[in-house]
Amino acid sequence: MAKYRLYYFDSRGRAEYARLIMVVAGVEYEDVRVKREDWPELKKDMPFGQMPVLVIDGKQKLAQSYPIARYLAKKHGLAGKTNEENLRIDMFVDCQEDFNLPLVKFAREQDPIKKAALKKTFEEEIQTKYLAKMEEMLIQNEGGDGWFCGNNITWADLSFLHGTSWPMEVFGMFTPWDDFPKLKAWKQRVSSHPKVAEWLVNRPKTPW
Repeated sequence: MAKYRLYYFDSRGRAEYARLIMVVAGVEYEDVRVKREDWPELKKDMPFGQMPVLVIDGKQKLAQSYPIARYLAKKHGLAGKTNEENLRIDMFVDCQEDFNLPLVKFAREQDPIKKAALKKTFEEEIQTKYLAKMEEMLIQNEGGDGWFCGNNITWADLSFLHGTSWPMEVFGMFTPWDDFPKLKAWKQRVSSHPKVAEWLVNRPKTPW
């Protein structure tokens, strides 16, 4: 089996997709958490000068969070079984990215009044719209009582779990899960997966 080394800062961020996949797949890997002061020197040797970066067998250095996650999911049984299933998974993953994009603007805003307005818009409008659409999509698969794609957990579930968890944990966003009972049950189902549950309890505690 290939030996993996995953480079990222000491945070969940954009590396958590790959971490969750390897945890659920039972794949051993080296979780290299780069200190901020060490990054300028290490950056010179990284493709595109950014992280996460996955090193395979000490040779190949691969960048970009979603290609890394997609590669690991396909290699270790957490992708779709058909081209159509993989298309559906990619759709969910990209939707989750769209869901999180407004939070970048929120995080960078320094004016407290504007920041409060952005938070209100995200909680009451943007978030509600995306969660409603995702619940509709979830229901299309086994009535919403299983996973986002197929009859087993995939990296679509892991991606959306991460994407809907950190806004509340990092920014204190309120998520109206009670308004979306199928999604709420799905979130509990994913979080209760034995390997996911163990990781959520034991992973390093970081602010983001």
